[in-house]
Amino acid sequence: MDHGIDDKEALLLDRVSAAFEPYLLPPQEVSSVRRSLRSYIAARVDTAQNPRQGLEGLRAEYVKAVQANRAAKSRYAAILARHHEHAATSDPADSATAGHSSRSLLGQHVELLRLERQHTTLITLEDELDALRRSSRFTTSDTLSRAGTTPSALPDTERELAQLVDLLTRSVKALERALVEAHHYAIHERSLLEDAKAQSQYRTSATLPQRLHALSAARRELTAWLEESLERCQGNTDEAGQDEHLKSKLSSSDLEQNIDHQYEQYLETRQRLLMIVSSLKAPLPEQAPETPGGRVERMVQNFTKTEWPEEAEVPNVLEQALLPTVQQERASRAHLTFAKEQQEDELLATVNMLDRLSDESQILQAFPLLARSGRFEHAASTFGKKRATVDEPEDEVSRRMKPWLFAAEAAEVATSSTIEELLKQGNRSMDNVGQSLSELRFLHEADGNEHFKQ
Repeated sequence: MDHGIDDKEALLLDRVSAAFEPYLLPPQEVSSVRRSLRSYIAARVDTAQNPRQGLEGLRAEYVKAVQANRAAKSRYAAILARHHEHAATSDPADSATAGHSSRSLLGQHVELLRLERQHTTLITLEDELDALRRSSRFTTSDTLSRAGTTPSALPDTERELAQLVDLLTRSVKALERALVEAHHYAIHERSLLEDAKAQSQYRTSATLPQRLHALSAARRELTAWLEESLERCQGNTDEAGQDEHLKSKLSSSDLEQNIDHQYEQYLETRQRLLMIVSSLKAPLPEQAPETPGGRVERMVQNFTKTEWPEEAEVPNVLEQALLPTVQQERASRAHLTFAKEQQEDELLATVNMLDRLSDESQILQAFPLLARSGRFEHAASTFGKKRATVDEPEDEVSRRMKPWLFAAEAAEVATSSTIEELLKQGNRSMDNVGQSLSELRFLHEADGNEHFKQ
Protein backbone atom coordinates (compact mmCIF):
# COMPACT_ATOMS: atom_id res chain seq x y z
CA MET A 1 0.00 0.00 0.00
CA ASP A 2 2.82 2.41 0.89
CA HIS A 3 4.68 1.49 -2.32
CA GLY A 4 1.62 2.35 -4.40
CA ILE A 5 1.30 5.69 -2.63
CA ASP A 6 4.97 6.51 -3.33
CA ASP A 7 4.50 5.70 -7.05
CA LYS A 8 1.47 7.99 -7.20
CA GLU A 9 3.40 10.77 -5.52
CA ALA A 10 6.29 10.33 -7.97
CA LEU A 11 3.95 10.47 -10.97
CA LEU A 12 2.19 13.57 -9.62
CA LEU A 13 5.53 15.22 -8.94
CA ASP A 14 6.78 14.49 -12.48
CA ARG A 15 3.61 15.88 -14.04
CA VAL A 16 3.73 19.05 -11.92
CA SER A 17 7.44 19.53 -12.68
CA ALA A 18 6.86 19.16 -16.41
CA ALA A 19 3.97 21.62 -16.36
CA PHE A 20 5.70 24.29 -14.31
CA GLU A 21 9.28 23.85 -15.53
CA PRO A 22 9.36 27.19 -17.44
CA TYR A 23 8.30 29.01 -14.30
CA LEU A 24 10.65 27.37 -11.82
CA LEU A 25 13.33 29.18 -9.88
CA PRO A 26 17.05 28.86 -10.54
CA PRO A 27 18.53 25.35 -10.33
CA GLN A 28 19.89 25.83 -6.82
CA GLU A 29 16.35 26.25 -5.45
CA VAL A 30 14.69 23.46 -7.39
CA SER A 31 15.36 20.91 -4.67
CA SER A 32 13.66 23.05 -1.99
CA VAL A 33 10.61 23.62 -4.21
CA ARG A 34 10.38 19.90 -4.91
CA ARG A 35 10.52 19.14 -1.19
CA SER A 36 7.72 21.64 -0.53
CA LEU A 37 5.59 20.15 -3.29
CA ARG A 38 6.26 16.64 -2.02
CA SER A 39 5.18 17.53 1.53
CA TYR A 40 2.06 19.36 0.26
CA ILE A 41 0.98 16.49 -2.00
CA ALA A 42 1.67 13.94 0.76
CA ALA A 43 -0.51 15.95 3.16
CA ARG A 44 -3.33 16.10 0.59
CA VAL A 45 -3.07 12.35 -0.03
CA ASP A 46 -3.17 11.62 3.72
CA THR A 47 -6.17 13.89 4.11
CA ALA A 48 -7.98 12.14 1.26
CA GLN A 49 -7.26 8.66 2.57
CA ASN A 50 -7.74 9.40 6.31
CA PRO A 51 -10.83 11.62 6.76
CA ARG A 52 -11.80 12.77 10.21
CA GLN A 53 -14.09 10.44 12.12
CA GLY A 54 -16.02 13.01 14.14
CA LEU A 55 -18.39 15.36 12.34
CA GLU A 56 -19.64 18.32 14.30
CA GLY A 57 -21.80 21.36 13.77
CA LEU A 58 -23.24 22.14 10.36
CA ARG A 59 -21.35 19.31 8.69
CA ALA A 60 -23.07 16.75 10.92
CA GLU A 61 -26.44 18.30 10.07
CA TYR A 62 -25.59 18.16 6.36
CA VAL A 63 -24.63 14.48 6.65
CA LYS A 64 -27.92 13.74 8.40
CA ALA A 65 -29.85 15.52 5.66
CA VAL A 66 -27.96 13.61 2.94
CA GLN A 67 -28.64 10.31 4.71
CA ALA A 68 -32.34 11.16 4.97
CA ASN A 69 -32.35 12.09 1.26
CA ARG A 70 -30.73 8.80 0.34
CA ALA A 71 -33.26 6.89 2.44
CA ALA A 72 -36.12 8.76 0.73
CA LYS A 73 -34.64 8.05 -2.71
CA SER A 74 -34.27 4.37 -1.87
CA ARG A 75 -37.91 4.23 -0.76
CA TYR A 76 -38.92 6.02 -3.97
CA ALA A 77 -36.91 3.53 -6.09
CA ALA A 78 -38.50 0.59 -4.26
CA ILE A 79 -41.99 2.01 -4.83
CA LEU A 80 -41.20 2.63 -8.51
CA ALA A 81 -39.86 -0.93 -8.94
CA ARG A 82 -42.97 -2.40 -7.33
CA HIS A 83 -45.09 -0.26 -9.65
CA HIS A 84 -43.25 -1.50 -12.75
CA GLU A 85 -43.58 -5.11 -11.60
CA HIS A 86 -47.26 -4.61 -11.00
CA ALA A 87 -47.68 -2.98 -14.43
CA ALA A 88 -45.80 -5.86 -16.14
CA THR A 89 -47.88 -8.57 -14.46
CA SER A 90 -51.23 -6.77 -14.85
CA ASP A 91 -53.80 -7.54 -17.61
CA PRO A 92 -54.16 -5.36 -20.76
CA ALA A 93 -57.56 -4.28 -19.42
CA ASP A 94 -55.77 -2.43 -16.71
CA SER A 95 -54.07 -0.13 -19.24
CA ALA A 96 -56.96 2.29 -18.82
CA THR A 97 -55.85 2.91 -15.28
CA ALA A 98 -52.28 3.70 -16.31
CA GLY A 99 -52.93 7.42 -16.41
CA HIS A 100 -54.41 7.30 -12.95
CA SER A 101 -51.43 5.30 -11.62
CA SER A 102 -49.03 7.80 -13.17
CA ARG A 103 -50.90 10.61 -11.52
CA SER A 104 -50.75 8.75 -8.17
CA LEU A 105 -47.04 8.21 -8.71
CA LEU A 106 -46.60 11.93 -9.33
CA GLY A 107 -48.55 12.66 -6.14
CA GLN A 108 -46.31 10.26 -4.22
CA HIS A 109 -43.30 12.06 -5.63
CA VAL A 110 -44.71 15.41 -4.51
CA GLU A 111 -45.45 13.91 -1.08
CA LEU A 112 -41.89 12.62 -0.93
CA LEU A 113 -40.53 16.08 -1.67
CA ARG A 114 -42.79 17.55 1.02
CA LEU A 115 -41.58 14.93 3.50
CA GLU A 116 -37.97 15.76 2.65
CA ARG A 117 -38.59 19.45 3.33
CA GLN A 118 -40.39 18.56 6.55
CA HIS A 119 -37.47 16.33 7.57
CA THR A 120 -35.06 19.22 7.05
CA THR A 121 -37.21 21.56 9.13
CA LEU A 122 -37.53 18.90 11.84
CA ILE A 123 -33.75 18.64 12.05
CA THR A 124 -33.56 22.42 12.40
CA LEU A 125 -36.19 22.38 15.15
CA GLU A 126 -34.36 19.58 16.96
CA ASP A 127 -31.16 21.65 16.99
CA GLU A 128 -33.09 24.65 18.29
CA LEU A 129 -34.67 22.56 21.06
CA ASP A 130 -31.22 21.31 22.08
CA ALA A 131 -30.05 24.91 22.28
CA LEU A 132 -33.12 25.76 24.36
CA ARG A 133 -32.36 22.96 26.80
CA ARG A 134 -28.83 24.27 27.30
CA SER A 135 -29.94 27.85 27.68
CA SER A 136 -31.87 29.14 30.72
CA ARG A 137 -32.89 32.40 29.01
CA PHE A 138 -35.62 31.15 26.77
CA THR A 139 -38.25 33.84 26.16
CA THR A 140 -41.65 33.98 24.56
CA SER A 141 -40.49 36.39 21.85
CA ASP A 142 -37.94 33.88 20.55
CA THR A 143 -40.59 31.19 20.36
CA LEU A 144 -43.00 33.49 18.50
CA SER A 145 -40.34 34.63 16.02
CA ARG A 146 -39.22 31.08 15.25
CA ALA A 147 -42.74 29.77 15.00
CA GLY A 148 -43.79 32.71 12.80
CA THR A 149 -40.99 32.23 10.28
CA THR A 150 -41.71 28.55 9.58
CA PRO A 151 -45.36 27.82 10.42
CA SER A 152 -45.35 24.66 8.29
CA ALA A 153 -42.25 23.33 10.06
CA LEU A 154 -44.09 22.25 13.19
CA PRO A 155 -43.79 18.53 13.90
CA ASP A 156 -46.66 16.20 13.24
CA THR A 157 -45.75 14.09 16.26
CA GLU A 158 -46.14 14.69 19.98
CA ARG A 159 -42.47 14.23 20.82
CA GLU A 160 -41.32 17.83 20.34
CA LEU A 161 -44.39 19.21 22.09
CA ALA A 162 -43.80 16.85 25.02
CA GLN A 163 -40.20 18.06 25.25
CA LEU A 164 -41.35 21.68 25.33
CA VAL A 165 -43.94 20.91 28.01
CA ASP A 166 -41.28 19.10 30.04
CA LEU A 167 -38.96 22.10 29.76
CA LEU A 168 -41.70 24.48 30.85
CA THR A 169 -42.67 22.21 33.76
CA ARG A 170 -39.10 22.13 35.00
CA SER A 171 -38.86 25.90 34.74
CA VAL A 172 -42.07 26.32 36.75
CA LYS A 173 -40.80 23.89 39.40
CA ALA A 174 -37.52 25.79 39.62
CA LEU A 175 -39.44 29.04 40.11
CA GLU A 176 -41.63 27.48 42.80
CA ARG A 177 -38.54 26.12 44.57
CA ALA A 178 -36.93 29.57 44.47
CA LEU A 179 -40.09 31.15 45.91
CA VAL A 180 -40.24 28.62 48.75
CA GLU A 181 -36.56 29.15 49.57
CA ALA A 182 -37.03 32.91 49.60
CA HIS A 183 -40.05 32.54 51.89
CA HIS A 184 -38.13 30.35 54.35
CA TYR A 185 -35.18 32.73 54.27
CA ALA A 186 -37.46 35.67 55.05
CA ILE A 187 -39.03 33.78 57.97
CA HIS A 188 -35.58 32.92 59.33
CA GLU A 189 -34.39 36.52 59.09
CA ARG A 190 -37.58 37.77 60.75
CA SER A 191 -37.12 35.31 63.65
CA LEU A 192 -33.52 36.48 64.10
CA LEU A 193 -34.68 40.09 64.23
CA GLU A 194 -37.36 39.25 66.78
CA ASP A 195 -34.79 37.45 68.96
CA ALA A 196 -32.44 40.42 68.77
CA LYS A 197 -35.24 42.81 69.72
CA ALA A 198 -36.31 40.58 72.63
CA GLN A 199 -32.75 40.36 73.95
CA SER A 200 -32.31 44.12 73.73
CA GLN A 201 -35.60 44.68 75.57
CA TYR A 202 -34.61 42.18 78.28
CA ARG A 203 -31.27 43.88 78.81
CA THR A 204 -32.80 47.32 79.02
CA SER A 205 -35.66 46.20 81.32
CA ALA A 206 -33.39 45.90 84.39
CA THR A 207 -33.46 49.10 86.42
CA LEU A 208 -30.52 50.77 88.12
CA PRO A 209 -31.61 49.87 91.70
CA GLN A 210 -31.84 46.20 90.74
CA ARG A 211 -28.34 46.22 89.28
CA LEU A 212 -27.01 48.10 92.30
CA HIS A 213 -28.61 45.61 94.67
CA ALA A 214 -27.15 42.63 92.80
CA LEU A 215 -23.67 44.19 92.68
CA SER A 216 -23.71 45.05 96.36
CA ALA A 217 -24.83 41.53 97.32
CA ALA A 218 -22.09 39.96 95.23
CA ARG A 219 -19.57 42.39 96.73
CA ARG A 220 -20.59 41.51 100.28
CA GLU A 221 -20.34 37.79 99.60
CA LEU A 222 -16.93 38.12 97.97
CA THR A 223 -15.68 40.36 100.78
CA ALA A 224 -16.80 37.84 103.40
CA TRP A 225 -15.14 35.00 101.56
CA LEU A 226 -11.88 36.95 101.18
CA GLU A 227 -11.86 37.90 104.87
CA GLU A 228 -12.41 34.30 105.85
CA SER A 229 -9.58 33.18 103.57
CA LEU A 230 -7.25 35.85 104.97
CA GLU A 231 -8.05 34.81 108.52
CA ARG A 232 -7.23 31.22 107.66
CA CYS A 233 -3.96 32.28 106.08
CA GLN A 234 -3.00 34.39 109.12
CA GLY A 235 -3.89 31.55 111.44
CA ASN A 236 -1.79 29.19 109.37
CA THR A 237 1.27 31.52 109.58
CA ASP A 238 1.07 31.51 113.37
CA GLU A 239 1.05 27.76 113.44
CA ALA A 240 3.60 27.20 110.67
CA GLY A 241 5.99 25.29 112.91
CA GLN A 242 3.24 23.02 114.21
CA ASP A 243 2.03 22.36 110.65
CA GLU A 244 5.53 21.36 109.57
CA HIS A 245 5.77 19.01 112.51
CA LEU A 246 2.35 17.53 111.68
CA LYS A 247 3.18 17.22 107.97
CA SER A 248 6.29 15.25 108.84
CA LYS A 249 4.11 12.81 110.76
CA LEU A 250 1.23 12.63 108.25
CA SER A 251 1.45 10.26 105.35
CA SER A 252 0.69 10.99 101.70
CA SER A 253 -2.83 9.57 101.97
CA ASP A 254 -3.65 11.93 104.85
CA LEU A 255 -2.37 14.87 102.80
CA GLU A 256 -4.56 13.89 99.87
CA GLN A 257 -7.60 13.59 102.14
CA ASN A 258 -6.87 17.03 103.60
CA ILE A 259 -6.54 18.52 100.11
CA ASP A 260 -9.80 16.88 99.00
CA HIS A 261 -11.58 18.20 102.08
CA GLN A 262 -10.37 21.76 101.45
CA TYR A 263 -11.35 21.51 97.78
CA GLU A 264 -14.85 20.34 98.73
CA GLN A 265 -15.16 23.29 101.09
CA TYR A 266 -14.11 25.59 98.27
CA LEU A 267 -16.71 24.08 95.94
CA GLU A 268 -19.45 24.41 98.56
CA THR A 269 -18.52 28.05 99.19
CA ARG A 270 -18.50 28.79 95.48
CA GLN A 271 -21.85 27.08 94.96
CA ARG A 272 -23.34 29.01 97.88
CA LEU A 273 -21.99 32.24 96.40
CA LEU A 274 -23.53 31.48 93.00
CA MET A 275 -26.89 30.63 94.56
CA ILE A 276 -26.90 33.87 96.54
CA VAL A 277 -25.95 35.94 93.50
CA SER A 278 -28.65 34.30 91.36
CA SER A 279 -31.27 34.87 94.04
CA LEU A 280 -30.19 38.48 94.47
CA LYS A 281 -30.38 39.10 90.72
CA ALA A 282 -34.13 38.56 90.85
CA PRO A 283 -36.14 41.80 90.53
CA LEU A 284 -37.05 43.42 93.83
CA PRO A 285 -40.67 44.27 94.63
CA GLU A 286 -41.35 47.84 93.70
CA GLN A 287 -41.94 50.07 96.68
CA ALA A 288 -43.05 53.64 96.85
CA PRO A 289 -40.13 56.02 97.39
CA GLU A 290 -39.91 57.14 101.00
CA THR A 291 -39.48 60.85 101.64
CA PRO A 292 -37.11 62.14 104.34
CA GLY A 293 -40.09 63.39 106.34
CA GLY A 294 -41.72 59.97 106.31
CA ARG A 295 -38.46 58.35 107.37
CA VAL A 296 -38.17 60.72 110.35
CA GLU A 297 -41.80 60.06 111.31
CA ARG A 298 -41.20 56.30 111.15
CA MET A 299 -38.11 56.65 113.37
CA VAL A 300 -40.08 58.78 115.84
CA GLN A 301 -42.89 56.22 115.94
CA ASN A 302 -40.45 53.40 116.56
CA PHE A 303 -38.79 55.48 119.24
CA THR A 304 -42.12 56.24 120.94
CA LYS A 305 -43.29 52.63 120.73
CA THR A 306 -40.12 51.34 122.33
CA GLU A 307 -40.43 50.91 126.08
CA TRP A 308 -37.36 52.39 127.69
CA PRO A 309 -36.45 51.89 131.30
CA GLU A 310 -36.76 54.95 133.44
CA GLU A 311 -33.10 54.98 134.30
CA ALA A 312 -32.04 55.07 130.61
CA GLU A 313 -30.46 58.27 129.57
CA VAL A 314 -31.36 60.30 126.49
CA PRO A 315 -27.88 60.13 124.81
CA ASN A 316 -27.96 56.33 124.86
CA VAL A 317 -31.40 56.34 123.21
CA LEU A 318 -30.22 58.70 120.48
CA GLU A 319 -27.12 56.63 119.85
CA GLN A 320 -29.16 53.43 119.54
CA ALA A 321 -31.68 55.09 117.18
CA LEU A 322 -29.35 57.14 114.96
CA LEU A 323 -26.10 55.21 114.76
CA PRO A 324 -27.53 52.33 112.64
CA THR A 325 -29.04 54.87 110.27
CA VAL A 326 -25.74 56.71 109.93
CA GLN A 327 -23.91 53.46 109.32
CA GLN A 328 -26.47 52.43 106.73
CA GLU A 329 -26.13 55.79 105.00
CA ARG A 330 -22.35 55.45 104.84
CA ALA A 331 -22.69 51.94 103.43
CA SER A 332 -25.20 53.17 100.85
CA ARG A 333 -22.83 55.96 99.79
CA ALA A 334 -19.98 53.50 99.43
CA HIS A 335 -22.18 51.15 97.42
CA LEU A 336 -23.37 54.01 95.24
CA THR A 337 -19.80 55.09 94.53
CA PHE A 338 -18.81 51.55 93.69
CA ALA A 339 -21.90 51.15 91.49
CA LYS A 340 -21.09 54.36 89.60
CA GLU A 341 -17.56 53.19 88.93
CA GLN A 342 -18.84 49.79 87.84
CA GLN A 343 -21.45 51.40 85.62
CA GLU A 344 -18.84 53.62 83.97
CA ASP A 345 -16.63 50.59 83.32
CA GLU A 346 -19.55 48.66 81.84
CA LEU A 347 -20.55 51.66 79.73
CA LEU A 348 -17.02 52.01 78.39
CA ALA A 349 -16.83 48.28 77.61
CA THR A 350 -20.23 48.38 75.90
CA VAL A 351 -19.28 51.39 73.78
CA ASN A 352 -16.02 49.73 72.74
CA MET A 353 -17.88 46.54 71.88
CA LEU A 354 -20.42 48.46 69.76
CA ASP A 355 -17.60 50.29 67.95
CA ARG A 356 -15.84 47.02 67.26
CA LEU A 357 -19.00 45.30 66.07
CA SER A 358 -20.00 48.23 63.87
CA ASP A 359 -16.89 47.63 61.75
CA GLU A 360 -17.80 43.94 61.38
CA SER A 361 -21.55 44.33 60.96
CA GLN A 362 -23.10 43.37 57.64
CA ILE A 363 -26.26 45.36 58.38
CA LEU A 364 -24.39 48.64 58.86
CA GLN A 365 -22.28 47.93 55.78
CA ALA A 366 -25.46 47.40 53.77
CA PHE A 367 -26.94 50.73 54.97
CA PRO A 368 -23.88 52.89 55.83
CA LEU A 369 -25.05 56.34 54.77
CA LEU A 370 -28.40 56.30 56.51
CA ALA A 371 -27.25 54.40 59.59
CA ARG A 372 -24.12 56.44 60.37
CA SER A 373 -25.41 59.86 59.44
CA GLY A 374 -27.27 62.00 61.93
CA ARG A 375 -30.30 62.38 59.67
CA PHE A 376 -31.67 58.85 59.77
CA GLU A 377 -34.62 59.96 61.96
CA HIS A 378 -35.97 61.88 58.95
CA ALA A 379 -35.66 58.81 56.75
CA ALA A 380 -37.40 56.61 59.32
CA SER A 381 -40.80 57.77 58.04
CA THR A 382 -40.08 55.90 54.82
CA PHE A 383 -39.74 52.57 56.60
CA GLY A 384 -42.27 52.95 59.37
CA LYS A 385 -43.71 55.16 62.05
CA LYS A 386 -41.33 57.50 63.79
CA ARG A 387 -40.84 57.00 67.51
CA ALA A 388 -42.09 59.64 69.86
CA THR A 389 -39.38 61.98 71.02
CA VAL A 390 -38.43 61.86 74.68
CA ASP A 391 -37.46 64.94 76.63
CA GLU A 392 -35.03 62.99 78.81
CA PRO A 393 -31.41 62.97 77.59
CA GLU A 394 -30.25 59.71 76.04
CA ASP A 395 -27.19 57.88 77.24
CA GLU A 396 -24.28 56.86 75.03
CA VAL A 397 -25.42 53.26 74.57
CA SER A 398 -28.92 54.29 73.45
CA ARG A 399 -27.49 56.82 71.04
CA ARG A 400 -25.15 54.24 69.53
CA MET A 401 -27.89 51.62 69.34
CA LYS A 402 -30.13 53.85 67.22
CA PRO A 403 -28.20 53.20 63.97
CA TRP A 404 -28.40 49.45 64.65
CA LEU A 405 -32.16 49.57 65.15
CA PHE A 406 -32.70 51.69 62.08
CA ALA A 407 -30.40 49.48 59.97
CA ALA A 408 -32.29 46.39 61.16
CA GLU A 409 -35.62 47.97 60.16
CA ALA A 410 -34.19 49.04 56.81
CA ALA A 411 -32.82 45.54 56.22
CA GLU A 412 -36.21 44.05 57.03
CA VAL A 413 -37.94 46.43 54.61
CA ALA A 414 -35.33 45.73 51.92
CA THR A 415 -35.79 41.99 52.42
CA SER A 416 -39.56 42.29 52.15
CA SER A 417 -39.24 44.41 48.99
CA THR A 418 -36.85 41.85 47.49
CA ILE A 419 -39.30 39.07 48.26
CA GLU A 420 -42.14 41.03 46.69
CA GLU A 421 -40.01 41.63 43.59
CA LEU A 422 -39.26 37.90 43.36
CA LEU A 423 -42.95 37.11 43.73
CA LYS A 424 -43.83 39.56 40.96
CA GLN A 425 -41.12 38.09 38.75
CA GLY A 426 -42.47 34.60 39.43
CA ASN A 427 -45.99 35.72 38.55
CA ARG A 428 -44.75 37.28 35.32
CA SER A 429 -42.87 34.09 34.46
CA MET A 430 -46.01 32.05 35.15
CA ASP A 431 -48.03 34.34 32.88
CA ASN A 432 -45.41 34.05 30.13
CA VAL A 433 -45.39 30.27 30.49
CA GLY A 434 -49.18 30.13 30.26
CA GLN A 435 -49.15 32.37 27.18
CA SER A 436 -46.46 30.20 25.57
CA LEU A 437 -48.47 27.05 26.26
CA SER A 438 -51.61 28.55 24.75
CA GLU A 439 -49.71 29.69 21.65
CA LEU A 440 -48.08 26.28 21.25
CA ARG A 441 -51.48 24.61 21.61
CA PHE A 442 -52.96 26.97 18.98
CA LEU A 443 -50.09 26.30 16.58
CA HIS A 444 -50.39 22.55 17.14
CA GLU A 445 -54.11 22.68 16.36
CA ALA A 446 -53.44 24.77 13.25
CA ASP A 447 -50.83 22.27 12.05
CA GLY A 448 -53.26 19.39 12.68
CA ASN A 449 -55.95 21.13 10.64
CA GLU A 450 -53.48 21.72 7.81
CA HIS A 451 -52.50 18.04 7.72
CA PHE A 452 -56.16 17.07 7.80
CA LYS A 453 -56.88 19.31 4.78
CA GLN A 454 -53.98 17.86 2.86
